[in-house]
Amino acid sequence: MATVMKFQVDDFGVTPDIACLRKTISMQEFDATVVDINVNVSEHGVVDFIFDDDYSANDGATLVAVVAGHQLVVAKHRKIGAIDRRTEELIGMGFIYGGVACSLSIPSQSKMTAAHQIKDHPYFAYPVEWNSIDDSSTYSIASAADMDMFYLTAIGTIRARLDSGTLLKNLVRAAALVAEVEGIVDPR
Repeated sequence: MATVMKFQVDDFGVTPDIACLRKTISMQEFDATVVDINVNVSEHGVVDFIFDDDYSANDGATLVAVVAGHQLVVAKHRKIGAIDRRTEELIGMGFIYGGVACSLSIPSQSKMTAAHQIKDHPYFAYPVEWNSIDDSSTYSIASAADMDMFYLTAIGTIRARLDSGTLLKNLVRAAALVAEVEGIVDPR
């Protein structure tokens, strides 16, 4: 006979993420097998954890800890998602080279990489006119050395924006409390 443990959605402190709960539950050691997890909205937001017939008091304590820890997991997941979105937004703003704002879109990165790879080829003609991010102007890349600096500035900008996001995500990963996660501000 199955054992059903019921928790109010309010017990989680946040709207439960069922996929995340399933993953967390799968990593826990229970005496019983967790057969299913259901959110029962008709019962005013009840989350049912359904166990097989080997359910024990240890399973109950583990389940209570999982529910309590779920708040932190969800808070971290949301904060890291917000940091990732901001990082992508910053990369989408491009970079400045020679006073011209240039794109860092994936197609632009591909074109830059290709141009950089053949910058020293004798048939690669300079100057190269590179369009600004809004196509309102161009930057004239005058030589292989200039192409090097252009490319390295672009890659350095991407790397700096990714690294700044990683620093913030490391703070989130290290947080032990929901309040610590919520206190992390992305100043970029």
